[in-house]
Amino acid sequence: MNPLYKNMALWMIVILMAFLLAQFVSNRPGTGSEVWPYSDFLSAVERGQVTSVVIQGNDIHGRTNDGSFRTYAPEDPDLVRQLRAKNVKIQAKAAEESPWYMTMLVSWFPMLLLIGVWIFFMRQMQMGGGKAMSFGKSRARLQTVLLHQRLRLRGDVRGRGRQPGARSVHPGQEERPLHHLH
Repeated sequence: MNPLYKNMALWMIVILMAFLLAQFVSNRPGTGSEVWPYSDFLSAVERGQVTSVVIQGNDIHGRTNDGSFRTYAPEDPDLVRQLRAKNVKIQAKAAEESPWYMTMLVSWFPMLLLIGVWIFFMRQMQMGGGKAMSFGKSRARLQTVLLHQRLRLRGDVRGRGRQPGARSVHPGQEERPLHHLH
């Protein structure tokens, strides 16, 4: 894949995630209002402190003389009757559903992430393994061979009089092939 396309895809994903996070945070109704227990809400209605409410599913957002509040209401068939008896302005809305793209993201994102990671590793393995899967490969053999070549070169420089291609053997040491180092 072209590096330009990789970079563009990465920025698209970052922008998409930022957009979805902003949507998630901004769609929370009543973020500035105080959360009340349901029993405190009923007590405030009985005292006549609640002026208006918006009922959306089981969520209730309302206003009092002092500010705003929100609470979660269980199935209470008498709630509307109590509110009407205290002359509370009632507004009802349908229960809020999450947008289709959030539902798709939550349900498909883990699977797409797994497929993306799998494709990444497959491509790395096909490219020769010089990157992602090379952490277990040892380079000790290469270093040992290079060390022996340097030692032989030093022996030649010191004037031991070797002929080209001949191997030096120190006194008391038998000549062994280099493959024993592997």
